[in-house]
Amino acid sequence: MKNGFEPLPASALAVQLYTVRDFTRTEAGFAESLQKIAAIGYTAVQLSAVGAMDGDGGGAAVDAALAR
Repeated sequence: MKNGFEPLPASALAVQLYTVRDFTRTEAGFAESLQKIAAIGYTAVQLSAVGAMDGDGGGAAVDAALAR
């Protein structure tokens, strides 16, 4: 505990995909971006302003990339 606050667990941190929206305009770019996000340790994302989503809102691609 530092300054009276507990640190957040890693599972509470996520990438907002709006910040990488320029790289998610195609299905391939979306998948590659998710792989890179997973490679640096994130296990969750917030879907926002993603250009390449299929009928499930990109959920299947997110599950495949971030599953551990």
